[in-house]
Amino acid sequence: MNCGTLKIDLGGAWPATNMEDDRKEYVCLDINDYSGEFAPGKIFQIDLSKGILPFCENSCIKIRACHFLEHLSGSEMINLLDDCHRVLRKDGEMKIQVPNADKSMDAYQPLHKQLMKENALNYLSWLSTKKKWKIINRIIENGDITWIIQPIKE
Repeated sequence: MNCGTLKIDLGGAWPATNMEDDRKEYVCLDINDYSGEFAPGKIFQIDLSKGILPFCENSCIKIRACHFLEHLSGSEMINLLDDCHRVLRKDGEMKIQVPNADKSMDAYQPLHKQLMKENALNYLSWLSTKKKWKIINRIIENGDITWIIQPIKE
């Protein structure tokens, strides 16, 4: 891939978390190794709770985290959002989708470290990089909350 055109999927090796049909375009980072088993794209086994992405600054055009961030603690999520900000290009975007704790029992699974509600990311994005995220869109449907955010960079 050319520099700055990388698309990464955080914690998305399991097929249920990838609701889109474009998985081959993404490099998947997951703590579990599902290589060849479920995900057709490239999968790299990595512990994302450390908050460190193995990519250069401004190397990504898209990042998605579908049904993943709720598996991190608040501080782990903040560190990861900071590093997502670092690797995203100025015109890049991040899609975050989590179960809505107000609408879905999926939010209460034992492996979830936190419950996410409608306004959760507004606070976390401010806290993570001192207001360096712009919320482009927020969609609440089917028991999920989806945010599309973009880094604010000079």
